[in-house]
Amino acid sequence: MLYTGQSDGYGVVQWKQTDTDEPVAGLQLPEGIYLLEETDAPDGYIKLAAPIEFAVDASGKVTVADDAYAVSTDGNVITISVPNQSSYELPESGGAGTTMLYVLGSALVLSAAMALVCDSRRRKAKN
Repeated sequence: MLYTGQSDGYGVVQWKQTDTDEPVAGLQLPEGIYLLEETDAPDGYIKLAAPIEFAVDASGKVTVADDAYAVSTDGNVITISVPNQSSYELPESGGAGTTMLYVLGSALVLSAAMALVCDSRRRKAKN
Protein backbone atom coordinates (compact mmCIF):
# COMPACT_ATOMS: atom_id res chain seq x y z
CA MET A 1 0.00 0.00 0.00
CA LEU A 2 1.31 3.45 -0.87
CA TYR A 3 0.68 6.61 1.10
CA THR A 4 1.38 10.20 0.14
CA GLY A 5 1.17 13.25 2.30
CA GLN A 6 0.98 17.03 2.11
CA SER A 7 2.36 19.12 4.95
CA ASP A 8 0.70 22.21 6.29
CA GLY A 9 2.51 25.43 7.23
CA TYR A 10 3.70 23.82 10.47
CA GLY A 11 5.18 20.69 8.86
CA VAL A 12 2.33 18.38 9.97
CA VAL A 13 1.62 15.86 7.21
CA GLN A 14 -1.92 14.83 6.27
CA TRP A 15 -1.56 11.31 4.85
CA LYS A 16 -3.74 9.88 2.07
CA GLN A 17 -3.98 6.42 0.63
CA THR A 18 -3.02 6.76 -3.04
CA ASP A 19 -5.61 4.37 -4.46
CA THR A 20 -8.57 6.04 -2.71
CA ASP A 21 -7.20 9.57 -2.13
CA GLU A 22 -9.01 9.50 1.22
CA PRO A 23 -7.36 10.97 4.33
CA VAL A 24 -5.98 8.35 6.70
CA ALA A 25 -6.46 8.96 10.42
CA GLY A 26 -4.47 7.09 13.04
CA LEU A 27 -2.20 5.47 10.47
CA GLN A 28 0.07 2.88 12.06
CA LEU A 29 2.93 2.00 9.78
CA PRO A 30 3.69 -1.71 9.50
CA GLU A 31 7.24 -2.98 10.08
CA GLY A 32 9.53 -1.90 7.28
CA ILE A 33 11.88 0.71 5.87
CA TYR A 34 10.42 4.00 4.65
CA LEU A 35 11.60 7.11 2.83
CA LEU A 36 10.45 10.60 3.73
CA GLU A 37 11.01 12.85 0.72
CA GLU A 38 10.58 16.60 0.49
CA THR A 39 9.28 17.40 -2.98
CA ASP A 40 9.01 21.16 -2.54
CA ALA A 41 10.56 23.52 0.01
CA PRO A 42 8.85 26.63 1.38
CA ASP A 43 9.93 29.98 -0.07
CA GLY A 44 13.28 31.04 1.34
CA TYR A 45 14.39 27.50 2.25
CA ILE A 46 16.48 24.85 0.52
CA LYS A 47 14.85 21.51 -0.34
CA LEU A 48 16.37 18.38 1.23
CA ALA A 49 19.05 16.93 -1.03
CA ALA A 50 18.06 13.32 -0.34
CA PRO A 51 15.11 11.47 1.20
CA ILE A 52 15.26 10.64 4.92
CA GLU A 53 15.29 6.88 5.52
CA PHE A 54 13.57 5.60 8.64
CA ALA A 55 12.61 2.15 9.86
CA VAL A 56 9.73 0.83 11.93
CA ASP A 57 10.37 -2.41 13.81
CA ALA A 58 7.80 -5.02 14.88
CA SER A 59 7.21 -3.26 18.21
CA GLY A 60 6.52 0.07 16.47
CA LYS A 61 9.86 1.64 17.44
CA VAL A 62 11.06 4.15 14.83
CA THR A 63 14.72 4.76 14.04
CA VAL A 64 16.27 7.15 11.53
CA ALA A 65 19.31 6.12 9.49
CA ASP A 66 20.94 9.58 9.76
CA ASP A 67 21.79 10.92 13.24
CA ALA A 68 21.17 14.49 12.00
CA TYR A 69 17.42 13.95 12.48
CA ALA A 70 15.74 13.44 15.84
CA VAL A 71 12.79 11.07 16.01
CA SER A 72 10.08 10.65 18.62
CA THR A 73 6.79 8.79 18.78
CA ASP A 74 3.58 9.42 20.67
CA GLY A 75 1.05 6.71 19.99
CA ASN A 76 0.53 6.65 16.22
CA VAL A 77 2.25 10.02 15.78
CA ILE A 78 5.82 9.87 14.46
CA THR A 79 7.80 13.09 14.66
CA ILE A 80 11.01 13.43 12.66
CA SER A 81 12.64 16.79 13.35
CA VAL A 82 14.19 18.19 10.19
CA PRO A 83 16.14 21.44 10.58
CA ASN A 84 15.20 23.95 7.90
CA GLN A 85 18.11 25.38 5.95
CA SER A 86 17.35 28.87 4.74
CA SER A 87 18.57 29.82 1.32
CA TYR A 88 21.22 32.49 1.16
CA GLU A 89 20.58 35.92 -0.24
CA LEU A 90 22.68 37.15 -3.10
CA PRO A 91 24.11 40.64 -2.76
CA GLU A 92 22.43 43.35 -4.77
CA SER A 93 24.34 44.30 -7.87
CA GLY A 94 24.64 47.97 -8.64
CA GLY A 95 23.94 48.95 -5.05
CA ALA A 96 25.10 52.06 -3.22
CA GLY A 97 28.67 50.72 -3.02
CA THR A 98 29.19 51.18 -6.75
CA THR A 99 27.84 54.75 -6.84
CA MET A 100 31.03 56.14 -5.31
CA LEU A 101 33.11 54.36 -7.95
CA TYR A 102 31.00 55.92 -10.72
CA VAL A 103 31.37 59.40 -9.20
CA LEU A 104 35.16 59.08 -8.80
CA GLY A 105 35.56 57.64 -12.30
CA SER A 106 33.49 60.45 -13.81
CA ALA A 107 35.52 63.07 -11.91
CA LEU A 108 38.77 61.58 -13.26
CA VAL A 109 37.45 61.58 -16.83
CA LEU A 110 36.27 65.21 -16.51
CA SER A 111 39.57 66.36 -15.02
CA ALA A 112 41.49 64.61 -17.83
CA ALA A 113 39.24 66.29 -20.43
CA MET A 114 39.79 69.70 -18.78
CA ALA A 115 43.56 69.12 -18.76
CA LEU A 116 43.49 68.34 -22.49
CA VAL A 117 41.44 71.48 -23.26
CA CYS A 118 43.79 73.68 -21.16
CA ASP A 119 46.87 72.13 -22.78
CA SER A 120 45.37 72.66 -26.25
CA ARG A 121 44.66 76.37 -25.48
CA ARG A 122 48.21 76.89 -24.18
CA ARG A 123 49.68 75.46 -27.37
CA LYS A 124 47.49 77.69 -29.50
CA ALA A 125 48.47 80.74 -27.44
CA LYS A 126 52.20 80.00 -27.97
CA ASN A 127 51.81 79.81 -31.74
